[in-house]
Amino acid sequence: MAKKKDPLFLTRFKEIYPDLHENLITYRPNLKTSELTLCAYLYFGFTSKEIANYTFRSIKTIDNNRHNLRKKLDLTSEIDLCVWLKKMADRQDSD
Repeated sequence: MAKKKDPLFLTRFKEIYPDLHENLITYRPNLKTSELTLCAYLYFGFTSKEIANYTFRSIKTIDNNRHNLRKKLDLTSEIDLCVWLKKMADRQDSD
């Protein structure tokens, strides 16, 4: 679904990984659908190049989106975003 830019990708992701989605929304309620979708791609470990290919955007756009997402989540560049998302999926209590 992700590779085909299926419009139901995020919906299906939320069904399969409800804890991650809920924890992200609780942590930052102002996340946009596009940011949550980017989180889903990153959770699966896709590179910026792969995400750009699947979403028909430039790599630079995806890199900018990642940068803006990091700022919104208050993550420094030292923190691996994919690892952070995996930990966020396992959190029992959200900030």
